[in-house]
Amino acid sequence: MPDRSRIDRGLYWNRSWRVVSGCEKVSPGCAHCWSERETVMRGKNPNEKIAERYGGGECTTGGEWNGMVRLATERVLTEPLRVKKPQVWAAWNDLFHKDVPHGFIVSVFSYIEAAPWHIFLVLTKRPDRMLYHFRGGLSKKFPVFPNLWLGTTIEEPEVMWRRDVLVDVPAAIRFISFEPLLADVGKVDLTGIGWVIVGGESGPGARPMNPVWVRDLRDQCQAAVVPFFFKQWGEWGRVTCTNAPRDRVHHWSNPVHPGEMMERVGKKAAGRMLDGRVWNQVPGGKE
Repeated sequence: MPDRSRIDRGLYWNRSWRVVSGCEKVSPGCAHCWSERETVMRGKNPNEKIAERYGGGECTTGGEWNGMVRLATERVLTEPLRVKKPQVWAAWNDLFHKDVPHGFIVSVFSYIEAAPWHIFLVLTKRPDRMLYHFRGGLSKKFPVFPNLWLGTTIEEPEVMWRRDVLVDVPAAIRFISFEPLLADVGKVDLTGIGWVIVGGESGPGARPMNPVWVRDLRDQCQAAVVPFFFKQWGEWGRVTCTNAPRDRVHHWSNPVHPGEMMERVGKKAAGRMLDGRVWNQVPGGKE
């Protein structure tokens, strides 16, 4: 299970495992990609080991993804094997990008199999390609590892199809990350889903998230007995009154909480409290 000290800080993973560097934008949730910003910043780091993890600066052009991907080296792939303390590893970036070879995915899964004391989270915006690879022999070669949790990102109702594909993928835990949550996604079929993560957008250009959307997902999870993890409000925090300039304030017409406002106060100030409490629910664990 995830380390409690990390969860208290708003993270549901302990270590990042950058199995792929580079990506390309496929939906509105990608508009202000944090990984893109990090890759631009660290890809040409004078420290070769750091630059290696971020593709050596080859995956971005003019501050944005250029569509190129670089596969992790053996030294990076074997890192979890050298860490003996149980950790939760988040595999960045999208392992199921169209240019990632099937053989490389098989290799990544073999390292996951070889480190059963860890939990690995693999999140994709391309669950159709994830299912394709499983149907291509991966699920026959490997069992459903209890330490591999597979998820997809849903930021708006137009990409709800990702949920429908995800539930066909064999996995110990399937999860949905509604982050950044950009719209009301409505009623979600949580059958076959073992975890829901919700979060607002952070960084330059971050868009505000309506608290009603968050509450609705929380309530659906409670009704379906699905663990709910609220990661963050992002750059925009809930306020009752403000003297901030108009471009830093967003008003929502919420029937239950009329006049609810969001102000761009920064990720730290906005925090992760939802209606007076922190939501740290994880599969198989207690808050």
